[in-house]
Amino acid sequence: MSQNIILIHPEALRSNHPIFRHVSNNTQAIFVWDEELFKELNYSLKRLIFVYESLIELPVEIIHGDTLEIISTYNPQKIFIPFTHNPTINKYYENINSVSPVEVINDVSFSTVKPSFKYSRFFQYWNKAKKSVMNVNVDLIGK
Repeated sequence: MSQNIILIHPEALRSNHPIFRHVSNNTQAIFVWDEELFKELNYSLKRLIFVYESLIELPVEIIHGDTLEIISTYNPQKIFIPFTHNPTINKYYENINSVSPVEVINDVSFSTVKPSFKYSRFFQYWNKAKKSVMNVNVDLIGK
């Protein structure tokens, strides 16, 4: 019998993410170090170091290569993927369901930014999110 796979992406790098509740004897958590995805995400060396240092704290196997090729070698019954609003990650992973059924696992939102908001830099996101995250009047911060 084939196993299930939890496919972690760079926006789900914390041990208390709800996706890790699906880890069992029949489910393995992996992170595919896919250089093409990192290029599309335009990650800097500092960001890649952060991703790696976060990964070594998690119960995941880090595998270098092409995401679809790696997942195909596992031939999983089901693939669990953490939800993300990031359109680049979603676009990159849209073909994964061709390998086996995908279940997206939701997380508690960090902020209440509308999913349709497109951001290319954290500062743009933060300007939209800080009021809901801080839950205070941000105009008073720093005064």
